[in-house]
Amino acid sequence: MRGKSKVKIVIGVLIAIFLFANCQDNSQKATRELPEAPVQTASVPSPAPVEKETPVPSPVPAEDLALPEPSPEEPQPDEDPQTVTYILNTNTKKFHKPSCRSAKQIKPGNRQETGDAREDLLARGYSPCGNCKP
Repeated sequence: MRGKSKVKIVIGVLIAIFLFANCQDNSQKATRELPEAPVQTASVPSPAPVEKETPVPSPVPAEDLALPEPSPEEPQPDEDPQTVTYILNTNTKKFHKPSCRSAKQIKPGNRQETGDAREDLLARGYSPCGNCKP
């Protein structure tokens, strides 16, 4: 049985090759026999380019261009650094800017306000906060 099944497989493969080769030959003959037809292209007019309108900017009044004057409440950069108020945490020995989020979390018993200079606080053993970096 083994010998007959191998023969059947070989015959099947040979038939498949023959059919494939025969089909390939016929398709090549068919393409050679057909005359080439001229290719016609339809000419469709392209639409005219549309020009986009660019908006014209309205003039800005000169007073809108001027820089606003700083209000007296805002700290001036040339202020004396000794007048700055710091918030001390007497427990952790850190000092903070009054706007620091860590300063707002200090327990009332450990909180102290001071107008001392930064150098004085450093000399007293306080270290600057890592968040606000005073």
